[in-house]
Amino acid sequence: MAYRNHIRFFINGREFKIDNPDPESTLVYFLRDKLNLTGTKIGCEEGVCGACTVVVGRWNSQQQKAIYHAVNACLIPLYLVDNCSIQTVEGIGSAKRMHAIQERLSRGHGTQCGFCSPGFVMSLYALLRNCPRPSTDQIDEAIRGNLCRCTGYRPILESFYSFSSNGCCQQGSEECACRKAKQNDEEANRMDSLTSFNDFPIYDPTQEPIFPPQLIIDARKIDGSVLKLHGRRVDLLAPTSVDELIKLYEQNGTSVRIISTGLITRLVHSFNKTNDRILWLSVHAIDQLKTWSVEQKEIRIGSGLSISDFLGVLKSQNENGRFDTIVQLFAKYSSTQVRNIASCSGALCSASASSEFCSLALALSFTVEVISMKSHEKRMVHVDKAFFATGNAAKTALNSDDLIVSIIIPLPTETERIMTFKAADRHGGDSTELNAVGKFVLDTNGKTINNATLVIGGVDRKPWLAENTARLLIGRPLSADSDSILTDAIVAMDKELHKIPYVDKTPKMEHRKALARAALFRFIVSLTRSQPIERMPIARTAKLHAHQVYNKVPSTQIASDAVGRPIPHQSAKVHTTGEAKYTSDIKIAGMLHLALVQSTEAHAEIISVDPSAALQIPGVVDYVDVKDIPSGGTNMPGMDGKLFMIDDSPIFADGKVEAVGQSIGAIVAEDVETARRAANLVKIEYKRLKPILTIEDAIEAKSFHFRADPHEFLRDWSDGEDYFKECRFVVEGNVVMGAQEHAYMETQSAICIPEENDEWLIYTSSQMCAFAQLHCSSVLGIPKNKIVVKTKRVGGAFGGKAVAQCGYARNPALIAANKLKRPVKCALSRREDLLVTGTRHPMKAHYRIGCDEEGRLVVADFEAYINGGYTIENSYLVAMALAMNSDSCYRVPHMKSKCYPCKTNIASNTAMRGYGIPQAYYLMEVAISHLVQEAHIDPVEFREKNHAQKGWICLSGEVIRNDNLNDCWQQCKTISRIQELQKEVNEFNSLHRHLKRGMAMSSVRLGLPHEGPTEQSFALVQIYLDGSVSVSIGGIEMGQGLFTKCIQVASRALGVPVSRITMLDASTDKTANAPMTGGSQGADVHGNAIKAACEVLAERLKPIKEEFPDGNFDTWIWTAYERKIGLSAAVHKTVPRHEFGLGGGSTYYTTGVANTVVEIDALTGEHRLISVDIVMDCGDTLSPAIDIGQIEGGFIQGYGLYAMEEYEYADNGNLLTNSFGKYKIPTADVVPEKFRVTLLEKSDTHRGMIYSSKGIGEPPLILGICPMLAICEAVNAFRLDTGQQPTFLPLESPLTALRIRQACNAIVMPNK
Repeated sequence: MAYRNHIRFFINGREFKIDNPDPESTLVYFLRDKLNLTGTKIGCEEGVCGACTVVVGRWNSQQQKAIYHAVNACLIPLYLVDNCSIQTVEGIGSAKRMHAIQERLSRGHGTQCGFCSPGFVMSLYALLRNCPRPSTDQIDEAIRGNLCRCTGYRPILESFYSFSSNGCCQQGSEECACRKAKQNDEEANRMDSLTSFNDFPIYDPTQEPIFPPQLIIDARKIDGSVLKLHGRRVDLLAPTSVDELIKLYEQNGTSVRIISTGLITRLVHSFNKTNDRILWLSVHAIDQLKTWSVEQKEIRIGSGLSISDFLGVLKSQNENGRFDTIVQLFAKYSSTQVRNIASCSGALCSASASSEFCSLALALSFTVEVISMKSHEKRMVHVDKAFFATGNAAKTALNSDDLIVSIIIPLPTETERIMTFKAADRHGGDSTELNAVGKFVLDTNGKTINNATLVIGGVDRKPWLAENTARLLIGRPLSADSDSILTDAIVAMDKELHKIPYVDKTPKMEHRKALARAALFRFIVSLTRSQPIERMPIARTAKLHAHQVYNKVPSTQIASDAVGRPIPHQSAKVHTTGEAKYTSDIKIAGMLHLALVQSTEAHAEIISVDPSAALQIPGVVDYVDVKDIPSGGTNMPGMDGKLFMIDDSPIFADGKVEAVGQSIGAIVAEDVETARRAANLVKIEYKRLKPILTIEDAIEAKSFHFRADPHEFLRDWSDGEDYFKECRFVVEGNVVMGAQEHAYMETQSAICIPEENDEWLIYTSSQMCAFAQLHCSSVLGIPKNKIVVKTKRVGGAFGGKAVAQCGYARNPALIAANKLKRPVKCALSRREDLLVTGTRHPMKAHYRIGCDEEGRLVVADFEAYINGGYTIENSYLVAMALAMNSDSCYRVPHMKSKCYPCKTNIASNTAMRGYGIPQAYYLMEVAISHLVQEAHIDPVEFREKNHAQKGWICLSGEVIRNDNLNDCWQQCKTISRIQELQKEVNEFNSLHRHLKRGMAMSSVRLGLPHEGPTEQSFALVQIYLDGSVSVSIGGIEMGQGLFTKCIQVASRALGVPVSRITMLDASTDKTANAPMTGGSQGADVHGNAIKAACEVLAERLKPIKEEFPDGNFDTWIWTAYERKIGLSAAVHKTVPRHEFGLGGGSTYYTTGVANTVVEIDALTGEHRLISVDIVMDCGDTLSPAIDIGQIEGGFIQGYGLYAMEEYEYADNGNLLTNSFGKYKIPTADVVPEKFRVTLLEKSDTHRGMIYSSKGIGEPPLILGICPMLAICEAVNAFRLDTGQQPTFLPLESPLTALRIRQACNAIVMPNK
């Protein structure tokens, strides 16, 4: 038997031969660390986010062509791409020569922070390589495994649909009908879309790179050599035949593990703390396991085929739609990339209750052909009840030495009906909450059930066979009393479910039991009544109908003036080509890597820390902790009193841990994989202390940050007065709002580089370079002027990379770099990040509110508590923001609101987009919804009637001015056709039993800018001798388009086109003491400074322009240089309050209104957005593309907050939602069929605003509460139809599928 210890593959057409790669090494680290192909991003390392997507091509000898698959480079072991061709985002195009996908996505405004963009590009690229003219459904499926936190997905979908055969623009083959219809509706001064794809060239697949000929030649050769690899912990043998596999198994004893692809095995093993060696015997190179055939009564598929291959086989044999239901089941698979690699045999052997393949195999009675590695005997094993062994461990009845050769699928007969069901927490593709497969054999007349099999996945540890329920159905005539069949079946299933030992009475399990009943209900209704089953589509039932309405620039505006034009994001091209560099992409010579050693206890004394086992690992350099902070430095840099708030967050635990995930120390190693593996080996001995985890725990223990006195705000309030006696209607209640994870795609990361004379260069993914610099100086005990902090861009932040949060990566790296005198990078893994960082503050609150007979608000009394976590961080200020904004958009004459920040033993919660205001709006909107129900007043009319008007003094004490809420409200009602829309909703509800729709409107008002030290900026504008211009500010580009807007401001102020202007990275050696970027006011503060600096330069150039009126910008600049006129200007500027007599407080208000229609499934609790209309007042927008992108992305993020994203802790303080697979953010499938955003045509402004524009980052997120209100309307429509009181209120947020189903209380019985 011949052996080889190398693999060979091609990357972007270049051949690579790698000797003895570690079997645990993944493709992503080879691309990034060895080849510097950093366009392939690392976002989750669990195959969920899709940021690492690359395309792998393999030559198919049967089809005589290359087949391309999108795969997760973070999951796929490097050895698995042997003899493959890999394309990365860099390999298909560059900023100077873009691929059609990259060009359309960038010009279609489909990028914001840009971190996810390469992954989206490559997912579509894989589809186009196999199917150059895909349908929109195929495009939806292709990107189902890709996440974006910024854009709201609409521009990505529109850009990608331009390639489709049935979507917008239809590949440019003819004028786009939908765009033409929009243009016909345009007003003279209004535009109805940001991008038209008609002028893009038609995609030409013949221009794609050819598959490497050498791989085709090699595919025709017979290479019987066995791949033999020796890694740090794992050895691997990969034979090319079953015979070789058997011999290798015999030679290496029983300690070997047979694996198919190693995809999940490698992932699971990466969390293993042991260093014991293990041998993997991989079957991935055995071609005979990758074939399939069709016989008279069965399909035989090789065990080496992937789930995608399996579906491809079924689709090819789908005569008369016999496999339609199976294809539908797998269409909701959460990740196309994982499906492309995960093998059928691996799925079957997982014996997972959540595996659709396992449920299908059991229901359809698959047969498995196996061969014993010991006896060489072949045998057939039926997948029946005994196949999935009992017990806690996920295993099958197969022996450890059994190799699955093939899986045999019986072809359905004409009398068989296969039915499938899948329910998830999130609409569209998602991991399984519960699946079900039913096989029903009817008589030849189709009137009697001769046999039945019913399998449920999710109610037991294995796929569960509902034998008694199925037995009851046998012999039942379908033409008889169908209601009795259903009743008997449901009763039988309830009895069976009750007998399962694993079934408990937790809300989650009760939900799954209800879903099992729903599945059975749908199966039987479909059988007995021969009627279509009410079910939601995977994504959308109609083509995406999207409008983006904004003002045309005046005809008098010169062409070089970019203000008001929808120009693409400054970095859009490099986003889509993978050339955009983020902190974790930077490589420094001699750089070490750091991984955190994190607490596994919520509250405990640290008895001892022993890093010795970790330090013995080859490649490990050192262990650092609190003892390595230099003399004069500090472990609590937020306590130095130089920030606008006090923060007692420590860098490292010092004798005691106060939260799971808190940093105790860190391991420094030559590479990140070694560092993380070694960090798991550090042994820590604890003495447990009683933790305080919840708000209720904190209230009982009187555990609060600072003191027990809350932030309290009063409006015309005296505790001696009873204002409620003036009310006709009074209600009160309690609400609970959960946390929200920032879910930025780029994790916390930093690189700390020691230089000469105690000087430092630090790259950090942070929203505030100046405060990062300040913290670093405190940590080391050196002056700030010794430290230069740089940030080029940030891959999403949303408040989560400010102050202490971004220090979780940077400060340990700084301490390590100072100790070792070498550059140190810390880029947190997603799991490290989720554990150590905080979230939006959870809230528990009580409301009491009243109105008069006419429905006008009179009084409100709110008391709120927020969970601050174990340190102060932002909690004190968030509590203040929540309390002072509790009146939201409404006129409440008498009001009291107070908020307590609780101290608990969870990660320290922090700033997040909205900063306490989303919690305040939730509290008020639920209170109003309750009052509306009590007073029996139309909710839209009630809200409209009670909006505060201009001149009103808010609870915060600020006066409403420069505000257009009423205009937004009325225009939204008009655009959405609210009366007709409500009639359409009512008509839909009258025609559907379990699918119900609801409509709601909500509004937002946010005062800007924020008075204080954050409303200042320093700008440096420099003109070079070639006429190009650079702009430097301390503001951070993190996807919100700040740099693009700043370029547009400079364009107008200097009178030059944007092509001449570039924004340089934020750096403290150019722009010192810049405020934190956030709070929706970046363009306000930095735009004013840039405008002032440009005006200084323009004034200097003015005499030259007058002297040489026939010259141009280039000649004027050269003349200025010859005359020694300065071509650089640096200006410090604040918001011009005194200059224009604006006084204190907010100088203007950004307002917006949303109308939303939502559809729910009362049986499952799933829901989907049908239509969204948003009208937003952005003033005279600097950049309609940026502002509309912020509106769409903010809205979808807010929708996730209120209706999807659930953050869960265990009773011991462990984080349950510790991955993107468990913490569910919105996907592209949630985008509504109608998504229309209108910027208000005319706005109230003042002269101190930057070109009359308004800030926009946070307000749209708060409109995300509108779908939640619409869900409530849909729930109450169902409750009313079923004889229940229509009084449901969203007292718990988010409104998950479980809570929606519970609220509907749908009884799965006939006529119920």
